Amino acid sequence: MQSPISRLERDSPPSTSDIEAERKEAVAEAISTDLAPASAIAVLAKAETPPDALDAALKPVAAGVTGADDDTKVRVQLMFPDGSLLPVELDRDAGEALAAGLTEALSELPQRSGETSGEAQ
Repeated sequence: MQSPISRLERDSPPSTSDIEAERKEAVAEAISTDLAPASAIAVLAKAETPPDALDAALKPVAAGVTGADDDTKVRVQLMFPDGSLLPVELDRDAGEALAAGLTEALSELPQRSGETSGEAQ
């Protein structure tokens, strides 16, 4: 037999604080998933660029990679001049594609003065 308290908890509607907590969780989830790309694109669209230039882009000063809470993902963190970090979680396939794309793009860049392509100096 259930105690009066457990019946009351089961039969009572959710409290205002429970509803508020669920609403905040839903908003946080929407901001970090659905709204983040659209917000970033909207802000970048406000930047003025010459007609023949690439669209405006984020300009981090550093990037790092760590594991994510989910074992099937990797977290890329972009650091900006003010010290703020932007964490982005990628599926494993997307992470591998990013690594391959970075390798290819970096190999196509001209060498900086004083750098060699792995040869002994």
